[in-house]
Amino acid sequence: MATAHDYFEYLTEQVGISPANSQEELNAAQTIAELMKEHGVETAVEEFDTPALARLPHNVLLIVLFIATFVAGIGGMVLAVPGMLVSLACAAVLAFDYLGTNVFEHFGPVARSQNVVALHEASGPLVAKGIRPIVVVAHYDSPHESFLYGSGLAKHLPLLRRSTPWCVLAAGASSLIQVMVFLPEPARRVFWVLGFLAAVPPLIVGVGALAERFSSCSLGANDNKASVAALLGVLEAVFPSDSKEGLVARLAQQREAAESIARPVRHGEDVLRGLGILPEDCTIEYIEEPVSELEDVPESELTDKLDIAAELAEATADLGAGGEAGLDGDKTTVAPQPPFRPSEDGLPDHGSAQAYHPQVADVARRAALFDLPDPREESSDPLAAPAPQTPRSSLMDHLGFADRQNARRIQERLAGFDDGGEADGLDVIASPDGGTREQIDILPAPEERPRPRFSLFGRRKKHEEESLAAYLGVEDDYDAKTGGREIGSWEELEEQDAEFSRRRKKDPHWKGGAASNEELRGSEDEPAADELIEASASLAMDELLCHDIWFVALGAHSLDHAGMKAFIAKHRPQLRGAFLINLDCVGAGDLSVLSSEGLVNTRRVDRRINRLLKSAAHDLHVDLLETPFNWDSTDATPAMRMSMRSATIMGVNDLGLPALSHTADDVPENVDPGQAALVATLVTELIRRS
Repeated sequence: MATAHDYFEYLTEQVGISPANSQEELNAAQTIAELMKEHGVETAVEEFDTPALARLPHNVLLIVLFIATFVAGIGGMVLAVPGMLVSLACAAVLAFDYLGTNVFEHFGPVARSQNVVALHEASGPLVAKGIRPIVVVAHYDSPHESFLYGSGLAKHLPLLRRSTPWCVLAAGASSLIQVMVFLPEPARRVFWVLGFLAAVPPLIVGVGALAERFSSCSLGANDNKASVAALLGVLEAVFPSDSKEGLVARLAQQREAAESIARPVRHGEDVLRGLGILPEDCTIEYIEEPVSELEDVPESELTDKLDIAAELAEATADLGAGGEAGLDGDKTTVAPQPPFRPSEDGLPDHGSAQAYHPQVADVARRAALFDLPDPREESSDPLAAPAPQTPRSSLMDHLGFADRQNARRIQERLAGFDDGGEADGLDVIASPDGGTREQIDILPAPEERPRPRFSLFGRRKKHEEESLAAYLGVEDDYDAKTGGREIGSWEELEEQDAEFSRRRKKDPHWKGGAASNEELRGSEDEPAADELIEASASLAMDELLCHDIWFVALGAHSLDHAGMKAFIAKHRPQLRGAFLINLDCVGAGDLSVLSSEGLVNTRRVDRRINRLLKSAAHDLHVDLLETPFNWDSTDATPAMRMSMRSATIMGVNDLGLPALSHTADDVPENVDPGQAALVATLVTELIRRS
C-alpha cells in the first residue's frame, strides 16, 4: 500500500517543471492519470481552452494608471486632459474586473490545458439518497518565481494587495480633479500628490505580476506536488492498491536508465569518421588506458595488506620509542626523530631522509598513573582498630503504633491477673501439666511518644488515618451526589448492572482502553502515534465508500484558476450540495484552514466543513490553524462564488503567505512528505464524518 510519501517521491522524480499551456503539463497530467487508474477508479483527462493572457491585461492597466496619474499633473491642461481620460478609463476597467466582470476575458490567444478527473461512485450498504458528494482538488502546474514573495516586500504583500482597489479609485479621482480649473492651484497640487502616492501600491503589484509572468518556473515541490501526493494518498485510503511495488520498480528502472545514459559510450571508428570532422587521411587508433596494479588486487586482499603494513609501522614506532634495536638484546640509544617540517613548496618531502614518520605515544607508561588513589576521597586504614558497632534496637522499637498499644494492653491485663484478679476479656489457657498458665516473659513497653493534636496544614500521617475513598475503591474527588444524579434511580442502577453482567458473560475479555498490564493489552510494544492514526483512519470503510468522491488534479492554475472554472462548468449538475476540499502547499509551513478568500468579493469558508476539519484534527492530534486569505484567491474561490460549500487547507509561513510558493526554495529538500500524509489522513477522516 503506497503512501503520500511514496507518491511525493515518485512525482518529484517523474514530473519536472510543468508550466500551464505546455507539453510538460500534459506529460504531468498523463502521469497522474496513470497513478489514478491503478486504483481501479474511472479516470479521464478533460481538456479545455482558456485565454492565454489571463490576468496580464489587468496588471498592465495598473502600470498605465500610475503613468497617467503622473502625467495628469505635470504639464498643465495640455497633458491634464489626456492623463485624466486614460486614468479614468483604467480605473473603470479595473473596477469592473474587481466586481467580477472581466472585459478582456475573450481577448488574445487561446491556451490549452487539461484536468485529470477520477470518480468513485457511491457503493456499500450505507448508500442512501441525500448523501452529499465530496470533491478533493489540487492543481499540478508549476508556478513562476516572483520577487514579491522572495524579497523584503513579502511581509507587505497582503497589505499591498488589499489596498490596491481603493488606491485605483483614489488615483482616478485625483486625475479628475486636475481638470477642475475652478479649484485653486495649490489644492489641485495637493490632490495630485495624494493620487500619485495612491498609485504606487497598484504599480508595485502590477510590476511584480508582470515580472512573474516572464520569469522562470520553480520546481513546485510544495506548490503543488505535495498536495497532489496528498490527494493520491486520500485515493489510496479509499481504494487501497498494490501500487507501492509498482512505484518502487518504476523508480529503479528509471534510475538505471539514467545511470546508463551517464556512462561514456565508445561508438567506434565508423561513427567517428561518419561525422565528417576529421580528414580522410587521419589515422584513428584507440589506446587502452593503463591500469594500476592496485585495481587488479581484490578488495579483501588489499585490505589485509594494508592492515599488515599498519601493524609493521606501529611495531617499528614502538621499538623506536622504547630505545631497543636489533634481536640480540643490545640496548642502543636511538636519536629522537626530528619534528615534521614541510618542504619549501608546502608539501611533505617523502623522498628524503627528513620524511615524516608517525610516532606512537607510549600510553603504557602513563597507564600506571590511573592506579593511584584519589587524594580527595577518604581512605580507610586496614591496621586500625575496628569501629564500635551500634547495638541493635529492641524488637519493640520497631513495632508500629498499633502493635505497641496491643502489647501494652496485654501487659496490663496479665499484671492484673498476677495480683489475684481476672483479666477482663482475656481467656486463660491451661498448661499441659495442670497449672493455670505458663510463665510468660513480657518485654517492657517503650514510652509512648506524645501524639500531636494537629500537624502543619491539618495533614495527618498515613498510618493515623484510613481514607474512605481508598476503602470504597473510588477516587478522592468522587462526589456521591453528582454520581447519584447521573444514575437517576435504583431501577436504572440495576439495569446498568444487568447490562454489564450480560456483556461480561458474552465476552469476558478485557474491553477497556490503555491498560498497563501487558497481558491485558496483548502486545509488549506500544504502537507509535502514526500507527494509531493510521489504524483509526482505516476503520469503517463503508462510511467512505457511501459517498460520490471526485479526485481532481487541476491544470492552468496560474491562468486565473481556469482548471477549476472548467471543471465546475462541466460537472455542475453532479456537484449539487457537494463538499469541496482544496489542497494547496500542504508539504511545508503551518497547516491552516483559510477562513476567507478573495480580494473584493470575499467569501468565507463553509462553517460545517470548518467544524468537521477542526474536530477531526483535534481527534488526530493535528495542529490546524485558521488564517485569513482575503488578499488573494485560490482554486476554491471560484467555487465559493458559485455557492459551493468549499474550504482550502494550505501550508502558510510566518507572514501568512503560501509556504515556499513562487520562490527558488520550493525544492524537495524543503518539503516534509510526512505532513502531506497527515493531510491525507485528515481529509479521509473528514469524508468519513460527512
